[in-house]
Amino acid sequence: MQDSNILCNFAAENDKEIICMSKLDKNILDFLIALVAEFATRFGISQDKAYNYIREYKGLEFFFKHYNILHTLSFADNVDDLIQVCANHGGSLR
Repeated sequence: MQDSNILCNFAAENDKEIICMSKLDKNILDFLIALVAEFATRFGISQDKAYNYIREYKGLEFFFKHYNILHTLSFADNVDDLIQVCANHGGSLR
């Protein structure tokens, strides 16, 4: 019997490889993807550039440390928080 808290999918390029993660991990990943997209939109940059910026200036550390609170806030509030965290660590986007 499969654990209902674990999600498994076949890898896109190799149907022999199975990728499994918990529902919580999938929720966190989905939220992060959406947040990076919102950040990119706010600044008119690509999602790749937004992700790299957030990672470089400690936004990802902040995100994972505070996910339990962040996911209860609006995306606008989350983007504002990431802007401030990144600025505190040398980022220049305002």
